Amino acid sequence: MYGLPAKHLFDFGHPRLEQVMQEGKLWRAGQPPAAAPVEKRRAVILVAPTWGESSLFNVCGADLIAVLLAADFHVIMRPHYQTQRLNPDLVKSLRKRFEADPRFEYIGQMGETHSILRSDLLISDWSAMAQEYALGLEKPIVFIDVSRRVRNPDWQKLGIEPIESAIREHIGTIVSPAHIHDLPVAIRQLLEHSHDFTERMKKMREQQVFRLGHSIPDGAREIIRLADLGAASRLQRGAHGG
Repeated sequence: MYGLPAKHLFDFGHPRLEQVMQEGKLWRAGQPPAAAPVEKRRAVILVAPTWGESSLFNVCGADLIAVLLAADFHVIMRPHYQTQRLNPDLVKSLRKRFEADPRFEYIGQMGETHSILRSDLLISDWSAMAQEYALGLEKPIVFIDVSRRVRNPDWQKLGIEPIESAIREHIGTIVSPAHIHDLPVAIRQLLEHSHDFTERMKKMREQQVFRLGHSIPDGAREIIRLADLGAASRLQRGAHGG
């Protein structure tokens, strides 16, 4: 579009996804064999959206959490760190409203993994974490269909559909903010068919992710190669007085 030199592209992969996959395996291996299946216990729902004015916490956060608690789910609220930084009053008001309920839990640490592992289902909006959750842990998602948080207003000129949008309907169920009260039914249906979802995510992961299981060593070798090229180029320029 801008006549810039072609970039060197390397099919790197997704180290964070591989990390989540490994942590998920270790988590499942450490669970007691007699642990009750989700249909025989209170399901744990993780609410972890993106940040910004269109975040589901801004649009319908209080109503959503109230509906989940009324349906007797255990709810983990995990806001994006930018939401905590830019809109602390919103986070504070949601915590204050629900913290007396023992089924409500707040986590303020970004990058924390325990809540991802022990939850049964994720509720999000446009957060890229949804890919790690579905493809890494093979667990279902409900997307609240709020407006996109667009940082490049000219993105459509590229003719490329963002991955968050392209795979959204394949890794979860999309629910309008106007239909928040239908959430419990949608959640229970997803959890009842979790085995089918798991198998579908395994296939999608193989199709979508470069160098699955090898991204870190392959990526490290590529970085070393580029560093060696740069060093050789500097030495050559130095030899010619450049």
